[in-house]
Formats: sequence, structure tokens, C-alpha cells
Amino acid sequence: MELEETPEAAVLRELLEETGLTGQVTGLIGLKAAPNRIYHTVLVAGYRVAPLSTTIHAGDDAMSVRWFHCQEMPPIAFGSHRAFIRCVLDSRSASCHRDHHN
Repeated sequence: MELEETPEAAVLRELLEETGLTGQVTGLIGLKAAPNRIYHTVLVAGYRVAPLSTTIHAGDDAMSVRWFHCQEMPPIAFGSHRAFIRCVLDSRSASCHRDHHN
């Protein structure tokens, strides 16, 4: 998040920078305190975003980007991100199997 930037604006800016997608924030999933080697602890915010575009491309910090079906997701590196994904999948239909490990 940049100085004088709202969390929602930061989410949309990062989404565009990393994936080329535009979107609209539709809600807050949650907040997690996460360990960090440099800052000791960081606050991570998870937001729901409705995509306004669907063509993706890797941005400045991303090596690659790709759409995944909820049953075919790759391993997720960060525990806070796994928790946000579980929360979203748990709120969706039972057709999404959730077997992600912490």
C-alpha cells in the first residue's frame, strides 16, 4: 500500500500491475497477521474482487499468471493466502473440493 492510498485502491493497483486485470472490490475476506523475515510481522488483507476484464499477463513482480479451477489450484506458498482461499471456497458451492494444507 502506498502513502495516501486506500487498501481497496492498493488491491486494484496490485491486481493490475501483477496480472493486467481490472476489477471491482466486492468485500473484505479477512485480515491475518503473518510472520515476515524483514519486518517480523505484517498485516495481510484479503479482498474479494470481481474481475472487470479476463485477459491476464504477468506483470512486474509475477513470473507468470494463469487461471485455475478451484479443484486444480497449484500449491499456495503463504499460509495467510491459503486461509483466504479456504474461506472463499468454503462460502461457495460444495462442488469445490478443498484439500489445501497449511
